[in-house]
Amino acid sequence: MKSFSNRLKLARKNCGLSQKEVAEAMNISRQSVSRWENNRSYPEINNLVQLSQLYDTSVDELLQKNGWSYLNKVTN
Repeated sequence: MKSFSNRLKLARKNCGLSQKEVAEAMNISRQSVSRWENNRSYPEINNLVQLSQLYDTSVDELLQKNGWSYLNKVTN
């Protein structure tokens, strides 16, 4: 099973986007994208929705089986 961070990186690469391009599209720092993809932090819910739109996938698809643990981390 792929981790949340690995799914984010794979989704970005499947769209042919760089971390910088994602950051610019979302008006955030490239370092934020890097931290998410390296499992050092988690995106806020609103950023997760933006990522799903940018990557043309659902939030459910990004979260998959790690959904509950992800939601616990961002809400606690």
